Amino acid sequence: KATVRNLRIREDTAKYLRNLDPNSAYYDPKTRSMRANPTPHIPIEESTYVGDNFIKNTGEANELAQTQLFAWEQQAKDQADASEVHLNANPTEMMLRRKQLLERKDKLKNSKKSKVFAKYGGEEHLKTPDPTILDTEGNTYVEYTRDGRIVKGDKSTPLVLSKYEEDVFPGNHTSVWGSYFDLDTRQWGFACCWQTNKKGYCTGEAGKKAKIASMRMNLENAKLPASLEVNGKDNDETNGQSKIKGYDPSEKSRLYGDGKADVMLDPEKMKAALGRAKNQQNEELNGIGKSRKNKKKYNSFENDGKDVTAEDMEVYRMKKVKTSDPMSELMGKGDDYVAPLNDQT
Repeated sequence: KATVRNLRIREDTAKYLRNLDPNSAYYDPKTRSMRANPTPHIPIEESTYVGDNFIKNTGEANELAQTQLFAWEQQAKDQADASEVHLNANPTEMMLRRKQLLERKDKLKNSKKSKVFAKYGGEEHLKTPDPTILDTEGNTYVEYTRDGRIVKGDKSTPLVLSKYEEDVFPGNHTSVWGSYFDLDTRQWGFACCWQTNKKGYCTGEAGKKAKIASMRMNLENAKLPASLEVNGKDNDETNGQSKIKGYDPSEKSRLYGDGKADVMLDPEKMKAALGRAKNQQNEELNGIGKSRKNKKKYNSFENDGKDVTAEDMEVYRMKKVKTSDPMSELMGKGDDYVAPLNDQT
């Protein structure tokens, strides 16, 4: 059984097509290898292929090459028999000898370094500060000269982030100006007392209650109908705005089918609505309904001033033609209607 090396996937770009310059890296067709980098002008981090020699410099290849070089140096120094320092004959022993040599070099280097520090000092300058301190940003702007003198700015003076005053609480207020907006008067104020006078003194919760009471009095003086009642809850959920009962915005949504399906339909009204819908459909087919619509005035109602009921909406949903329905073309054709077959020839 023969094994084939260096097979490439069909979707991969061939090595000899990465750079068509004849003076670029050499490609060996027999071994299908290209040892040099075919695109040296492209940075290594951006290129997808940098040659076969790059693979030899990854993983434990460098460590193995350094061990082989150490074995050759030991043989040249005639410190031991050639069979004892041979990498292929005794790989474990060679790795151990090289490891011991590197440890002795490190100990010797550290001892020399400690002697220099003991004699001349300066070890504190080699200590790196905390990385969290190096990455922090401050609000001070200071310019220095080459010798370290301050030219512009001061370390104790923070950098001004805004031209406006911040965190200012005048008049014994506990919140800043602009933290509250009155929807009735369209004015800004303080959230602690709902006061819209910037120079006013803070009244706290008593000011909120007084504002709610004044709003309630204004609504009563407006002589609202009996069906409209003011909700006088003195809590912070209203945010200073009054709530009026008697109008349910969900009634129309429930009528038009957006709410829950809990609307009770009257059978008699359903029959009347079906009759009106059928008459309207017949008038449109005969051309009467279209002419009647054209004769209506500009401000006239479509339903003669009558409001749309739930039964009318139910009939509208029943009679509405859905274009997405494949059987919509057969509606109103009768039970004996046969659809024509499409000619496929």
